[in-house]
Amino acid sequence: MPDISTLIKEITSEFIYHWNRGEMDKLPVYMHPDIKISSPYICVVYPENKENSIQGRDQVLAYWNILRERVGIFEFELLEIERIGHKVNTISSIKGNPLKMYTSFEYNEYGKICDVIFTYKS
Repeated sequence: MPDISTLIKEITSEFIYHWNRGEMDKLPVYMHPDIKISSPYICVVYPENKENSIQGRDQVLAYWNILRERVGIFEFELLEIERIGHKVNTISSIKGNPLKMYTSFEYNEYGKICDVIFTYKS
């Protein structure tokens, strides 16, 4: 049986795989129902959201679907992953974009993602 770090890398890779193919219906399996995400792009979809955060699996999926409609499909490639306890930090390249996506997420004892922070840097 693989160790927890290997499993986390597999889950992260699967999540990116489904995202890149627009298979949004496959993503909820990885997410806690009360997931909270923070991203500077939330204001693109919800300009009134000054906190740039959303909570709830359905709300997050709705946001991602609207974001994909507005900015188009963008694909990620996982470059680095680091696990510290129940927290995971990743760096991904964005196809056709000089920015890199830095993601920090926490998962619970059942492996469900609970809290995600996205940042983007060149």
